[in-house]
Amino acid sequence: MSIVLAAPIVWTGLELARAHVLTGFLMAALGHTQSRWIELIQISDLAGAYGVSFLVMLVAASLARMLPMELGTGESGSSRRVALWPLLPMTLAPVLALVYGHVRTSGDYSMPGPRVALIQGDSKADWKADPEKERRIMGDYMRLTERAGRESGGRLDLVVWPETMYREPLWELAEDYVDPPDAPYPARDYVTATRRELADFAGSIGVPLLLGVDAIELRAAGSRRFNSAALVDLSGEVKGRYDKIHLVMFGEYIPFAKRMPWLYKFSPMTGGVERGARPEALESRGVRYAPSVCYETVIPHVIRRQVVELRRRGEGPDVLVNVTNDAWFHGSSQLPMHLACDVFRAVELRKPLLVAANGGISAWIDADGRIVRQSPREAEDVILADVQLDRRRSLYTMLGDWPAGLALAFCGMLAVVGVVGNRRNGAKDSQAP
Repeated sequence: MSIVLAAPIVWTGLELARAHVLTGFLMAALGHTQSRWIELIQISDLAGAYGVSFLVMLVAASLARMLPMELGTGESGSSRRVALWPLLPMTLAPVLALVYGHVRTSGDYSMPGPRVALIQGDSKADWKADPEKERRIMGDYMRLTERAGRESGGRLDLVVWPETMYREPLWELAEDYVDPPDAPYPARDYVTATRRELADFAGSIGVPLLLGVDAIELRAAGSRRFNSAALVDLSGEVKGRYDKIHLVMFGEYIPFAKRMPWLYKFSPMTGGVERGARPEALESRGVRYAPSVCYETVIPHVIRRQVVELRRRGEGPDVLVNVTNDAWFHGSSQLPMHLACDVFRAVELRKPLLVAANGGISAWIDADGRIVRQSPREAEDVILADVQLDRRRSLYTMLGDWPAGLALAFCGMLAVVGVVGNRRNGAKDSQAP
């Protein structure tokens, strides 16, 4: 098989493997280099970001195949002339992709949606529990939220805070929970007090809130902590909560630490968080929002599966929302790489995607993958997003990663052929006189 076809197939298959191995991670995929070329990346609604990676490698492999090179060494070596036939796939494939992109972005598929305020603070991340710092974080975000209210002229449908930026935990008491005998006061009183504070805050803002928050469930068997996004109405009632499903290894948990809790002694983490049970569509003022937390948008199949499951339950989302705390990365190249992943999730699923990121980069992305507005890194900012809902469906939502899966299967076949061939050649060499 020519390198023109083999190289993109192998590359694409290995990208799919990278999205699954060790829980998966697909930041800085080859196709992400084209995230600002809107017409080109529309093929992502057919084959995901993997389709763009295939295309980029196809062009590169075609160019490499055209170059002259030495074949073999010594007297038996020969030279290969410039090949012109790779010009055809190198030209035709991008042209077809651009034509498809032009068709998919033409016409009016949108309708007016909600006005959402994305709040970005610049609170530095660390592992230390500092009550004074937590009060300062809350004050900064409340101030920015008030600013959003002024700048919007009072026309807001939702305010979004980033991951864990509402610093007061959201407590839940299981039915079987009983206060220990030495408890200084009933847990129910504390839960009531924190909910009252949340209600006062929601009432003062006058807009529903989607808050990144730690959720803690108290049970007879012990407590469970979740990294969550909670929807709060004007009365302060929690209307719904999404608990993060795809956790970051060594960031949110340590492998095997449930059986060996002493492992946390070797980490700045005081303990891990639990995996959420299922995706949630949080509805406010007639619009369904599907939240994700932190790096979940880095992995294509994670977000796609959530959207597919919500549709199966009759709760198909209108808007995707990612709440994240990227201050851990101090304004590094991780921030634009994360944003590139968000662009592809919007195109793959044909949903507008909103990002509220502590430390940046927050963004308003439409269903074509255009970054309508983005914030600076490591700075306070408020983005007012007049979201346009999208009526289109995508083949990728329905079929998923099957094209990349075929490429990965081909990689496996090549590996088997290579191993068998090497063994046969080794056997022949051993039999030679």
